[in-house]
Amino acid sequence: DIGAMTLEGYPTGFMSGARKLDAGGRPNPVLMPTLLKSLEMVLSVGPVQVAAFCAPRIKVIADCARALGYAVPRRHAPHLLGLRIPSILPSNSESNPTRGQVWRDLASAALDPAEVHQRLSEKGFKLSLRCGAIRVSVYLYTKAGDVFALCAALVQVTHGLVADSRPPSTA
Repeated sequence: DIGAMTLEGYPTGFMSGARKLDAGGRPNPVLMPTLLKSLEMVLSVGPVQVAAFCAPRIKVIADCARALGYAVPRRHAPHLLGLRIPSILPSNSESNPTRGQVWRDLASAALDPAEVHQRLSEKGFKLSLRCGAIRVSVYLYTKAGDVFALCAALVQVTHGLVADSRPPSTA
């Protein structure tokens, strides 16, 4: 299907003729004024100040996700983060039995990132799914309460999906 999306979040089909070189954009009269205001806002605050504001918020989310067993890159933008579900146990987790068990639980649950994304979306969070990673971003309008609400929802969704993936006990 032309316009069909893959699990990675990108279209797979090509248009015919020269349209296959089209970047996919369509005329949108709202886009340019919005872009202009966004750039004015960034320049008025300053990119360094924006990064300084966003970095602590994204760090809280990264720390929360790591504690739950998600694979989170050590280096990332101060406003953007990709959360991955581990497919293998990282080599350094064996030195910390608790950390190792968290990774084993999450990896063995075979969580589907699309399911985690869907459940968080149902709770009102605006996230995207790209190349198997749940993409989280913050900005100047992101309040500390928003960050903590996302962390609480991530805990709830993750624990719920891990529990759902376990076979029923036969005690």
